[in-house]
Amino acid sequence: MIFQMLGRELPLLLVLMALASSAIELDASNYHDKTQGKVVFLKFFAPWCGHSKALKPAWDKLAEEYANSNTALVAEVDCSSERGKAFCVAHEIEGFPQIRWGDPDNLKDYNGGRSYEDLSKFGKENLRPVCSLNDMDLCDDEEMELIETYKDMTVGQLQIEIARYGEAMADAETSFKRKVSLLQGKYERFAEDKEMTIRKIKKKGLKFMHSVLKIKEREEENQKKDEL
Repeated sequence: MIFQMLGRELPLLLVLMALASSAIELDASNYHDKTQGKVVFLKFFAPWCGHSKALKPAWDKLAEEYANSNTALVAEVDCSSERGKAFCVAHEIEGFPQIRWGDPDNLKDYNGGRSYEDLSKFGKENLRPVCSLNDMDLCDDEEMELIETYKDMTVGQLQIEIARYGEAMADAETSFKRKVSLLQGKYERFAEDKEMTIRKIKKKGLKFMHSVLKIKEREEENQKKDEL
């Protein structure tokens, strides 16, 4: 009798265990609230994808490790769900699983290993508070000056500046690929030129511009709603 009862209840128990071990799922409706004030490690996935299935155990274990963190969030976005699909399109996700991390308003690609050991090591080294609009006490004088400059800019001005820096970074990438195709033997020097250009652009405070723009756009959106 006991084994028969267990047999009937086992599928339900397995489902509950799977749900309990899953990472927090994000989409456009809860992204801002769940990520505010935290450094994010985010997996974009599709349940039917074999690579996504292979990554799930390590990712769920990592999410459990950071479940009670006040400064970091390990989460995921289901790109096959109705809400998740739109969010993935907005973030230009083209393959699964794709992992990004950093400031919630300015995520960067993660290109490291995908074992639990690799992910955990990366988390310990990088998922800690950094200078941002939510942690300005961690900013140095140069970063504070950039933030104040961008706060004084309009939404239109910020959009123009972000587009300009984005084009400069894309041009650096295109130039790098063209040079590599012509002179493969000088790869390292060209790679350093590209990285130096991108570092200089990022030092201009591109992530702060993105963050300030997001806040101003939300404020404008809320103001429009209040006026209705």
